Amino acid sequence: METPTHPFTQSLFWDINLAELDLEKHEVFILKRVFERGDIDQIRFIFKYYGLDRISAFVESKPRMDKRGFSFAENLVLGMKENNRTDFCY
Repeated sequence: METPTHPFTQSLFWDINLAELDLEKHEVFILKRVFERGDIDQIRFIFKYYGLDRISAFVESKPRMDKRGFSFAENLVLGMKENNRTDFCY
């Protein structure tokens, strides 16, 4: 399976070599960073790539991240699940 082109920028991942970012291997790191500092296109991408179930499992694991980013992720995931919606991704 070919890895899709991601919309991540060097300014979002300033502390790593973006060419070495692996969507599978660095999943938790990517999810944390995008929820904390990502834009709408990056958020849509992670939902389309990882899916609601994986992101929901990530949120339920209560990852260490800034309070604002975690609250945003939690509210977005809970809202999507409660309203049985996935159209945000597309």
